Amino acid sequence: MMTVYWFVLLAIGAIACFALMLSWRLLRVVRKLQQQVRNLQATEVRKPSEQAAPVSFSASLGQAERKAAETKIQFKGGSQADKYRYVASLADQGLNAAAIATAMQMSIPEVEQALSLARLRPKQQAVVSEA
Repeated sequence: MMTVYWFVLLAIGAIACFALMLSWRLLRVVRKLQQQVRNLQATEVRKPSEQAAPVSFSASLGQAERKAAETKIQFKGGSQADKYRYVASLADQGLNAAAIATAMQMSIPEVEQALSLARLRPKQQAVVSEA
């Protein structure tokens, strides 16, 4: 009879430990959810009345035209090789392919191809000068 008593006592203890672990886990989840709720409440959500006033189309078009005029570089004359040398020199000045394409009125893949060729050119010149 004593063994049954100890077995029941052990089972009750195990159930109590399991319940304690579950409640501890539940407490952690509740705290995490409360933190997320506080974060969401702190996040500013714009109301439709607080959104920026729309800019008229003509004003934004004028601004875009001015910006385009500032960044355009006119390439006049010269051969295709000169054009690619000019692309390489712009890249040496720190411009990326998209900026060069806009400035030179070329497509981005064409500019990337010109830059790839420009990177190969010094290697080819070194091989020719060694021969």
